[in-house]
Amino acid sequence: MTMKDETKAAENCRRRHTNLNMAWIDYKKAYDMVSHSWILESVTLAGIAENIKRLLKNCMDNWKTELNAYETMLGEVNIRQGIFQGDSLSPLLFVIAIIPLTRTLRQCDVGYQLGDGHSNCKINHLLFMDDLKLYGRNDRETESLVHTVRIFSEDIAIQFRIEKCATIKLQRGKVKHTEGIVLPNAQVIREVKEDGYTLQVSRCVRNRPDQT
Repeated sequence: MTMKDETKAAENCRRRHTNLNMAWIDYKKAYDMVSHSWILESVTLAGIAENIKRLLKNCMDNWKTELNAYETMLGEVNIRQGIFQGDSLSPLLFVIAIIPLTRTLRQCDVGYQLGDGHSNCKINHLLFMDDLKLYGRNDRETESLVHTVRIFSEDIAIQFRIEKCATIKLQRGKVKHTEGIVLPNAQVIREVKEDGYTLQVSRCVRNRPDQT
């Protein structure tokens, strides 16, 4: 997900003086949390050949790690959850596991209407690996998308890293204060803070010269 992609909707909102709510969702150790059973279910949903599924299952069934102390092996532990960081197969497995989420979001009848020139497409999310951006026209739509993502994420045993999640509200192209999005566990996705990449989105909305 590039900065250009992230700010396109914000630029569109400012130029057209429309309303736009956005939310960033960040996952906590996403690679470590995704379950092997869900990966195999996702492989089935993606229509991948049975021989490939059997190969993946056989590989994951044999994933183990050794416990050592003072150069003595204490035993082996079977790995039943998570995929390996740095393994060339891991990104593909994670993408397959998350495809059902993007399909679910596409079925939601909410989102921001770009209405740009020759196109008039509606966008409600951008997803690159475990970085997810949600778009709605108002608080209700964005909250609905966040809760859809939360339910899906809980079902596959991955969690929000709430301190890295954020939301921003634009009305008629201008940044407005928001109380954030309250989750059922009482955690709150806070209003975007002016640091890191989120500051660049705010600056784009506030300061970008009009394009003519």
